[in-house]
Amino acid sequence: MSTHQQAPVLLRAGCKINLGLAITGLREDRYHLIDSIFYPLQTPCDLLRVDERKGPAGLTVHIDAHGIDPENNTLTKAWKVFAEQTGFAPALDVHLEKGIPWGAGLGGGSADAAALLRHLSERSRENGVVVDDQTLAAMAARVGADVPFFLWNRPMRVTGIGDILEPVDLDLSPFYLVLVMPPMNVSTPWAYKSYDELCLGQHAKGRSKVTENSHSGLKALTDMVKVRKECLPIQSPVELINDLEPVVFRRYPGLRNIKELLLDHGACTASMSGSGSSIFALFTDRAQAQAAALALEWPVHLSSLAGM
Repeated sequence: MSTHQQAPVLLRAGCKINLGLAITGLREDRYHLIDSIFYPLQTPCDLLRVDERKGPAGLTVHIDAHGIDPENNTLTKAWKVFAEQTGFAPALDVHLEKGIPWGAGLGGGSADAAALLRHLSERSRENGVVVDDQTLAAMAARVGADVPFFLWNRPMRVTGIGDILEPVDLDLSPFYLVLVMPPMNVSTPWAYKSYDELCLGQHAKGRSKVTENSHSGLKALTDMVKVRKECLPIQSPVELINDLEPVVFRRYPGLRNIKELLLDHGACTASMSGSGSSIFALFTDRAQAQAAALALEWPVHLSSLAGM
C-alpha cells in the first residue's frame, strides 16, 4: 500500500503509577493475574519523532537510552502487529527520547507502543484503512499487557493479566505528586519470579501466598475508592499495598528507605509503582512535598496533579 510523504510528527507518551498491586493468581502459562488501579501521568514522558521515509516497508528505531534493544522493543512489536493486522506498513524512522526511565515500573515502553499504534491508526485512515477502537485495543494487547491502558489514558482498574480494563472515577487533583526515580532498573520478570519463589518458600504445603495476598491488595484498592467517595484530602497516612515490594525491597533496600522518608515527611501515602524501581508519594501540602523532594538524593519529579 502506498503512502504520501509527511513531515516529521512528534508524539508524546506519558506514564502511569500503580495505586495498589495485588497478585491474585497464576495461570498455567505462568502469566500472573493482578488487580490494580493504573493512574495516568502526563509527565515524565517520552518523546517520539516519527519520520516517514521512502524505501522498503519497515521501522527503524533510534534510542538515546541504554538497555533497550533498537531492533526488538515495544515499538518494533507495535509496528509489526499493526502491519500484519491491516496491511498498512509504512517505512518509518522513529527517534525515541526517553524521559521515562526503563525498568522503573512506570510503563514507558507500553506508553510508547500505544502512541505509535494511535499514530499508525490515524495514518492508515488517511490511506483508506479504518481501524476501530476495539480492533486497536486487541492489537495493543498483542504487543503487551499494559499497552491497551495507554490508548485510553484515564484511571482504570486493571485485572486479568493486565488486559481487563474498567474505568474508575478517581480524581487525585487535590494531591501533589513526588515521584522518585532511582538510577536502577528492576526487571519485571525477575520481580514476579522472585515473588513466586518467596511464596513457595513460605508455603511448603502448597497453599499459595498469591491467593492470600490478594485480599490485602484488593482492600487497598477498595479503600482508595472509599477515600475518593468520602472526599479528599486523606487525614492520615494510608499505605496502598504493592505485593511485589517485599521481594524488590529485599534486593534493593534503598527503595524501602525512600518510601519511609516520604512517609516521614508527611505523605498521605507512598508506594512502589509496579515492579519498581520508582517510588511515588501523594501529599496534600505543597511545602511538605517540596521538602521531601529536596531531602532525596535520587532524581525526583514533583508536580501538582490538579493540572493533569
